Amino acid sequence: MQADTSIKTGPLILYAFIALPIAFAGFPIYVHGPDYYASQFGVSLTSLASILLFLRVIDGLQDPVIGIVCDRYSDYRPYILIFSSLILILSFWALFHPLFQTQILLWFTVSVFLVTSAYSVLVINVTALGGMWTTMKHERTRIAMYRESLGLIGLLLAVILPSVLTLQMMPQRAFTIMFFVLAALLSFGLVLFLNWYFKYRNTIEISISKTKMPGLIATLKSLSSRNKQFFLIYGISMLASSIPAVLVIFYIRDYLAAQSYLGLFLMLYFLSGAFGMVFWTRLSQKLDSKETTWGLAMVMAVLTFCWVLLIEPGDLFSYGIICIASGLAFGAELSLPPSILADHITDKKLEAENTFIFAQLTLLAKLSLAGATVLVFPLLESAGFLPSEQNEQSTLMLLVFCYAGLPSLIKLVSIALLFHHLKRKQIPQGT
Repeated sequence: MQADTSIKTGPLILYAFIALPIAFAGFPIYVHGPDYYASQFGVSLTSLASILLFLRVIDGLQDPVIGIVCDRYSDYRPYILIFSSLILILSFWALFHPLFQTQILLWFTVSVFLVTSAYSVLVINVTALGGMWTTMKHERTRIAMYRESLGLIGLLLAVILPSVLTLQMMPQRAFTIMFFVLAALLSFGLVLFLNWYFKYRNTIEISISKTKMPGLIATLKSLSSRNKQFFLIYGISMLASSIPAVLVIFYIRDYLAAQSYLGLFLMLYFLSGAFGMVFWTRLSQKLDSKETTWGLAMVMAVLTFCWVLLIEPGDLFSYGIICIASGLAFGAELSLPPSILADHITDKKLEAENTFIFAQLTLLAKLSLAGATVLVFPLLESAGFLPSEQNEQSTLMLLVFCYAGLPSLIKLVSIALLFHHLKRKQIPQGT
């Protein structure tokens, strides 16, 4: 294991490239999928929100199981990754090519369940193995930065391709092209990742298995109250970030009236996120506090989204600046929490259950997306909001509040909890 020296760029790319196709698949699932079924098949937003909530509950049950199974059957990890990649590719095709439109809700439910399950297996394993690659704390941040940067490139491709293709062809054909791109990228990324894994397998798996596996209950009990606070802060912060994510297409298309600029705005956001990860990583080293840096980034995110409330339809320049600023802030959310969690695992000697613990981050991220849809989709539908249609001004103002005001309020809660958490850390034990 690379415990005493800096990790070279080559192995980092071998490890991290697979994050690109995984993210490429994830964005259409959570963002384009609901909009596709609402606009193409007339499925109600409330129905979609209910299904997504149900599926996230299933995720809540299966994610810890995925982590435990992968920890206990690590000898079969390569086969698990290959099988999951195949399921992800095939179920992605099924999601955007429903064969039985008379049972459209059932098709949507089964397709999303399969694609998100495969997605979970890949994300949990890639994140956990990267977290156990080295014992050097700042190197862990570099690992996360490479992984999330390539993930942002994947998101960027997932944003640009549909935006460009749907201007020239029907949506279903556009997502057929997306399917072939995903199949090629994920196959290539899996080859690189397995090459990296077999090179470092022994030292990583030894690190994971060097302590006796305590089991689910013992693992949960081993988490201190401060560490449980970390999960709470992360979950609330991700909920705040997920609301704009599920509404961004509606906001740009139906409020700003700038659908043709959707790809450009999202490109600015994700590119800024990649630069943001570098900036926040270096700042965390300078401040010697990943938590403080994370808090400053959340403050920046709130200030940026407050500006959204002042934007008028057609003000594309201001929104472009907001995309850049909010993307920079979100870069910290991508790189710092996994690094903070990896530090905790090492400090508490929980390497044997690391995949299970990292699965909680994946679970919280997905639950936040479900919570976002449940919060805002029924609210907008009850106000009469119709995607891709003319809407009343009061309805559009509700869309703006849901897109920017509500997440800002939620993010303030996570900021307050984080700085309370930091204040407690500074109090000496026993006082």
